[in-house]
Order: sequence, then C-alpha cells, then structure tokens
Amino acid sequence: MLPLLLIVCVFAATVALSVHAAHWTPEPLGVDAPAEHFSEARAMRTVRRLTDEVGLRRVSTPGVEAAARLMVAEAGALAALTAATRPDLLVQVDREQVSGAVNLVFAGVPLTNAYRNLTNVVLRVAPVSAPDGPAVLVNAHFDSMFGTRGASDCAGCVGVALEAARVLVANPNITLPGPAVFLFNGGEETVLQASHGFMAHSRWARGLGAFINLESTGASGPDVLFQHTGAWTLRRYARAAQHPHGSCLAQDLFESRVISMDTDFRMFSAAQMGSLPGIDLATVLDGAAYHTDADVPERMAPGSLQLRGFITALWALGALASAAAMAAPAPDLAAVATALAACAPALAAAAPLATVLPAFVLEHISIMGGKRPPLGLVLGDAAAGAAVGACLTLAAGTLVPLAAHAARPRGRALVLGLLAASAACAALASQRHAYSPAFPKRVFLQHRNEVGPDGRVSDSRWCIGGLDAVPIERVLPPNAVLVPTSARDWQALHPVARLMQYVSLAAPPPEPGMFARGALAITLAQREYRAANATRLHLVMRLPRPGWGSLNITGDVRGWSFTDKLSQEGPSHMVRFAGNNGSEHWPFWVDMGGLGAARVEAAVMLFQDNAHPLAAFAATMPSWASVDAFTSFHACFDFA
Repeated sequence: MLPLLLIVCVFAATVALSVHAAHWTPEPLGVDAPAEHFSEARAMRTVRRLTDEVGLRRVSTPGVEAAARLMVAEAGALAALTAATRPDLLVQVDREQVSGAVNLVFAGVPLTNAYRNLTNVVLRVAPVSAPDGPAVLVNAHFDSMFGTRGASDCAGCVGVALEAARVLVANPNITLPGPAVFLFNGGEETVLQASHGFMAHSRWARGLGAFINLESTGASGPDVLFQHTGAWTLRRYARAAQHPHGSCLAQDLFESRVISMDTDFRMFSAAQMGSLPGIDLATVLDGAAYHTDADVPERMAPGSLQLRGFITALWALGALASAAAMAAPAPDLAAVATALAACAPALAAAAPLATVLPAFVLEHISIMGGKRPPLGLVLGDAAAGAAVGACLTLAAGTLVPLAAHAARPRGRALVLGLLAASAACAALASQRHAYSPAFPKRVFLQHRNEVGPDGRVSDSRWCIGGLDAVPIERVLPPNAVLVPTSARDWQALHPVARLMQYVSLAAPPPEPGMFARGALAITLAQREYRAANATRLHLVMRLPRPGWGSLNITGDVRGWSFTDKLSQEGPSHMVRFAGNNGSEHWPFWVDMGGLGAARVEAAVMLFQDNAHPLAAFAATMPSWASVDAFTSFHACFDFA
C-alpha cells in the first residue's frame, strides 16, 4: 500500500505545482516605477480609460471612434516624449481608414467579409540610423465585442503594447536594431477585418519582417504561445522571453476549429492568409469572462499585465535526466522511487499543459455551439470528459503500470470505487445550477423586425439564442409564449447562428425614431449588359445607420465588386459586412448570368444602448445571463 501512496503523492504534488504555476504572476510595478521599467499600473491606466471612460467599443458605434481618438492621443504623447528625449529615435503616428473585403472560412462556413471605414492607429518607432530596416509588428485591437467592455479582450493587450512602446523610448539602454511598428486596430471582433485592411492597404505593411499578435481568451493565466509560423519564430521567442511557454497541442486544438475562435494571426501569418513569420500570444484562463459583461478590469488577475509586459509566458518545469522505464519486481520503496524518477521527465513536461488545457476547454465550452438537449448535453459532457481524460492520460499515463502493480491485490475494488465516486460527483454536479454572475451564460437578444415591400416594418419579434446546450428557455420570463422560428431570423449574425439554439417571442415594433420608412433599402442604380451573356447590376445598399450584418445574394452570380473571386459555389452567396460612419451608403455591383435576375436579402444589426423596449426586455433576464442585445432589420429585394 505504501508504494501506491507514494505514487499518489508524487502525482498530487505535480498537479499542485502545475496549478500554482498556471496562476502565478509577478509583483506588479506601480505608476511610480522607474521609467525604463514596464509598469502594470501604467498599462492599467489605459485599460481603465478604454473600459470605464469609453466603455463599449463595438464597430459602427461612437464608442469605437472615441477609442480611436484615445489611441491617437496616447501615440501622439509618446511621439512628443521621443522628440524631447531621444534624438536617436524617430516616432511616427498615423491614423488610417480602411475599406475592403476578404474571402475566408468562419465557423466552418465560406463567406465574404466586407468592411468600410474601419480605423487603424499606427505607431512606428525607428532608429534614426536604420529607419528603413525590416520592422517587427506588434498588434493589439481596441474594439470590443457587443455586450462587453472587453477589459482583457483586448484593452489589456492595448495597454501592454502602449507601455512596451513607452519603455522602448524611455530606456536609453535599449538600442533598436530596426523599426518597431505598433498596430492598434479597430476591427478584430468583426472577424479580423481591420488587420486585413492593414495588410492589404497600409503603407506601413511594407517592410515588415515579423509580428507578435497579442490576444486574450481569458482574464488571467499563463500567456501562452498557441500559434506560430515555424521553428525560426519558436527559437527566437524561446531566446527572448524570460519565461517562454507554449505547446504544439495548444496550436493543434486551435487550428482544429473545435472552438469557434480566431485571431488576427490569420491575417498576418505566412502559414495562413498573410506573408509574415510570427507568433500569437494569449492569456487563456478564466475564460468564463470572455465575451461577457464580466470582462471588467477588476477581474484581471494582478500581475498578469506585468507578466505580459516582459513578453513572457509562465515558468516551465525543466526536464529531468531521461532514464529508461523500469519494472518493479516487488513493491519495495527503492524500486518505486527509481521508476518514479524515470517517469519524472514526462510528468514535468506534461503536467502544466494537462492542468491548463482542461480548464481552458471547460471555460470555453459555452461558446462551442449548442444543440438541443439531450443530444447537446451529451455532446458537451463528452467533449469535457474527453479533454479531461486525455490530459489525465498525458499527465499520469506513465504512472498507470506502477499504480496497477501496487494496487494488484485490491485492483478491482479500487476501480469500482473510482467509478462510484465519479458517478456520485456527476449526479451531484447535475443538481447544481450551471451559471452564476461570475460564470454567466452568454445570451443573444435580438429585436428582429421584418421590413415589407413598402419599406415599413411588418413584423417584430424577440429572438433569443445561446451558444451552449443549456436550454435557452431558462432565461425567458415566466409564461413566455413562443412563436415559430427559423434560421432566417438570425441572418444578421451569420454564420454564428449555425452554432446556436434559439427561440422567438412576439415583440412590439421598434421605438419611434429607430427606423424610418425605406431606411433599409437596396436600389438598382444601373443595369449594364456585358459580354458572355452576363449583366452587371450596380446596386446601392442604404442602412438606417452604421451596423453589422449580412447579404444573401441568390441567383446565377458570376462575380462582384467585393473580392476578385466568389467565396463559394452554388446559387446562394453570403457577404458579412460591418462599418463605421459613412457606411450607411454602400454601393457595390454584382455580375449575374442572363438578364440579371437576382434576389438580395439584407439583414443589419444596430446597437443603441438603453433603447426601449430592448433594454426593458433584457432587464427581465436573470443575473446569471450576460445579454448581448441589438436591434435588427431584415428585408428582401428582387431584381428581375
């Protein structure tokens, strides 16, 4: 029994050390720290200004414009500091407006992603002696997802990048061998639009040599290198970072798209849609706050920005001397200790990942998509069980033969006992409520309005959806009466609706002033007959105000102005769109076969905080629901 106890103690100690490592952060430095040192407190001032003063920073709203002005002001202050103190450095600040489109696959669906008038702020720090050398790009986005102030995702990234740029200027002992370009992009949450605009249209994209993308999928935890472009970037990161942390398994999980998440890495990476070598760094723990109203500065773990400021991950256990596995002919302590020493390298290497990965999966399973119970609940539990089982095998698999041998006289009883304990824990957990204000359920609340042929709202409804398998009906008011629903109800959120379960209720019309007759329209400006039996339709989309949405163009589509090639084959072609001021009027053309018969469905999401009755309905939902609320309008237009 003593050898088995020793094995259990070794495993428990390894897990305890890994958990401690996953949550360890250095002591944060205050605002009065020496100027040449990175200070979390100074970085947090930027976070506070973005989250508390600006607030919600969704593309198409005044908040994202206010955030862009703040970025320009902060970058300008750094340029002034450089001019006054560092004659050997040249700092340039540029605000760019980007428009364009790109074909990509998102949530397993091919589509075209179009954007207009998104804002990027570029801060370039270069040595006067080598102003035109290959530059390193550091990217962070200042926009936020709707329904959240985005403290960790990604105001924290912006604060880290700004403070890092300040340290480059303030520390006279740092000699830059080449330029550093800091990109503060204003359109990541609209599926990587602003980073594509930078790479496709910015003059600062030329001359880049490598990139570092700063991201967040949680409010704390290790800063993990979870994507990279090859061995060269890994070696450089490992040499430069004080505490490098990364895993090929993390990259495999991310690239599998099991969890519908993406980062600007895709637009920069030579391995994907860009042209640069680079790395993707993100905090990964406390994902319960990710894309919810719980992502606030108070939730960010003290010291996490200090750690990111060093461009490091967490500490990693050093590999112990390798030894061949040994079998123990008898359960004496010396033999068990020798076998444990042989297992130690595998345990030391696997335990940190095996501790963090289950937490990451469990905290993000609520955005993996939700099928209706019971299938949805089974799939979610199976995914969680598979992740925990795989990581347990990874961390402790080498101990199984030792444990089996040590427990040989009572092996069957031990297995039955473990199974009984697992069943009891599962039964107990199933009786508990799955959510709380600290671990909220993500809920989409849409005030959907159908616009008829006369340009007036003909039907209104509440559409409520969720991204996990917990029945969405639990957030509804008592005695709610459901009405028939369809996938078209969520066209404005395409293709995320594929991952959702949803219901609909009757709703009042939009409040006066929210929508005027004809405010959503697609008109034919010109019909141009072309060669090869094709017709070009010059169309103009008019929106009530800037927003997010999608177009579904049906017919014999042969080409369009959005991209050089169509994103998919077949009669239906989807275009996601988003834009800031000026995108209310959106001209485009479509080449159709024959005489140009086409149907265009348009759906647009509008964000108006505290809009009645949207805010009133959202207020009826439980405190454990994080509600992303918006108003949408949908209309169909036929061109014969």
